[in-house]
Amino acid sequence: MEIAFSSKELRDSCSQYLKLKEMVGDFADVLMSLLEDIKACCSFLDLKNLLSFPYCIQNHMSPERLIIKITDTIELAFVSNNSYVHNDGKNINWDYVTHLKLVEILDNGVQNAKFSA
Repeated sequence: MEIAFSSKELRDSCSQYLKLKEMVGDFADVLMSLLEDIKACCSFLDLKNLLSFPYCIQNHMSPERLIIKITDTIELAFVSNNSYVHNDGKNINWDYVTHLKLVEILDNGVQNAKFSA
């Protein structure tokens, strides 16, 4: 899968270990590993089978979001970044998504800190 980022700052933070460690502390290794796992998958269908973290689809958001919870407090929020996405007329069929955009890293343990654009 391809991963884009909602901002240059977020992209830089996710590609530089020390910046990422400032954001999420000891979970920087876990987050970097997860991003590499995502890149290794062909589609979300593959990723679902690989994920060891809980995830959910937030259909009530616009655009829909994929939330991956990597700890009790830290969540990654993605949106589909495909130019065309299969849907049922209402919701995205995430199984066909091959491009994701990371829009936020949420740390609900630090007064709901958001790391985004």
